[in-house]
Amino acid sequence: MMCIIFIISMNIEISTANITAIEDVDYHGVTNRHVSFAIGESIQSTTVYTAPTDLRVEGEERFEVCLSNPTEGVLGLYGLIRCAAVVIEDCDCK
Repeated sequence: MMCIIFIISMNIEISTANITAIEDVDYHGVTNRHVSFAIGESIQSTTVYTAPTDLRVEGEERFEVCLSNPTEGVLGLYGLIRCAAVVIEDCDCK
């Protein structure tokens, strides 16, 4: 886990993208959702919902969450990771 403490307030946008999971089938994607960080904050959370019932038997599926359009500063400097993969584990619950 990477920890960044902002010395200025900052707004960013998050969006999701398919890797092996399919938007609106396996998860409910987001586009340009705004997330705000106050001075000194390093963690914010937001929710991306998975599909409630997936009756297909399949393995793990993945989508990614990407950060973009900071209101202050630049993303991607000093090795900052802009996208992260999310794994939806296969339940096969009955």
